[in-house]
Amino acid sequence: MSGHEIQSDSTAVTIPNAGRASGRSTLEKLSQLEQRAVSLERERNSQLYNRRHEFRKVFCSLEETELKLNQDRKTEKKELSQQISRIRANVQRFQKMLEDMRPGPTFLERLKEVLEETETSILAFKDRQREVYEKLLVEERQVSQEVIAFQRRMEAWATSTTTTTPGSRGVQVTTASGTTAVAGERGREGEAALPPAMLELERFLRQTGGVRGGWDDYDHNTFLHLRTKHSNESALVEAALRELPTRTESEVRAHSAWYTEYSSLLEAKRLAIQQWKKNKQLARSQQLKTGSVREGDSESRRKEATGEREKREQERQTNKEKLQAWKVQQEQKRQEAENARLKEEETKAKKYEKETIRQAEVREEVRGVPGEKGERETGCGRAGEAEETGQREGATAPGQERD
Repeated sequence: MSGHEIQSDSTAVTIPNAGRASGRSTLEKLSQLEQRAVSLERERNSQLYNRRHEFRKVFCSLEETELKLNQDRKTEKKELSQQISRIRANVQRFQKMLEDMRPGPTFLERLKEVLEETETSILAFKDRQREVYEKLLVEERQVSQEVIAFQRRMEAWATSTTTTTPGSRGVQVTTASGTTAVAGERGREGEAALPPAMLELERFLRQTGGVRGGWDDYDHNTFLHLRTKHSNESALVEAALRELPTRTESEVRAHSAWYTEYSSLLEAKRLAIQQWKKNKQLARSQQLKTGSVREGDSESRRKEATGEREKREQERQTNKEKLQAWKVQQEQKRQEAENARLKEEETKAKKYEKETIRQAEVREEVRGVPGEKGERETGCGRAGEAEETGQREGATAPGQERD
């Protein structure tokens, strides 16, 4: 019998060689991972915790967090070692009882109790480690999403540029945080002629940080994308906290309230512009009919052109926000497809492992019955000889008839 055997008077327990080889392979892989972790930690420490580093004070909090996590890891490792030691002791006690087998129901009952206790402890240990592994997988996905969000955030900072708004005396600067600052004095002479709704919207944007409410492009576009998916406020906040790890719940709720007011003022501005144009067109028509077109008609046309430019600018900004939201949606779909692919690969690996084990068992069974295979080969040989003899006899028959 292959494998390691423990013999007693009436019982034999076998530990398969395949299980021992799998255990050695697992230990070797763990050793390689530990060496790789040590190498990565050494490289990271040389970059983060170098006393000459200009951000040394900033990384002090990270160092404290790392020390705490290392202590937690050592504690968990110690607990796991104790649990494994208890399981090993139960297994050794069970093996010793098998070696000292004694007849009688009392001994068998005691042997059954030890076996059940050992099996229960092993199953409990496996269930606990499975829960820990699933929790770590969830945390890994969350960390990956946060890292991707930070990368996009830094890319947005890198691509932010200083722009000048046409038609204004000052310079309009768009900062990385999404705020809009206007440098220089803007002409006030035309504000009195504008509808109150337009003036109110401009004041609101100046006070709250521009058309993105003080948020950067990525965060604001992600918020708009989530807002189209979730009509409920609580669901929107929960989804935003998952997608925007740098934002707090209060910030998300405040931005949602800001966007609601901004949308209301924007709609009021649109209606006011329509009414303003309608009134101006009516007044102009009346002036043309009476032949009393005033010299200020050119000024009226200029204001109308200004309104048209503002409308086109608003449409351009809306299209830009829709495009950015579409890009965010496509990236999210790509991430979901990647997660599904990883899950499918994990499932295939498990199936492959099961199939490998099954094939190994089949090969062991085939090696255990060599006699049957020999009989089949002998039978096939005899059948072949008989068939060959018949063919020779059939080939000589026509020659005999000619003689």
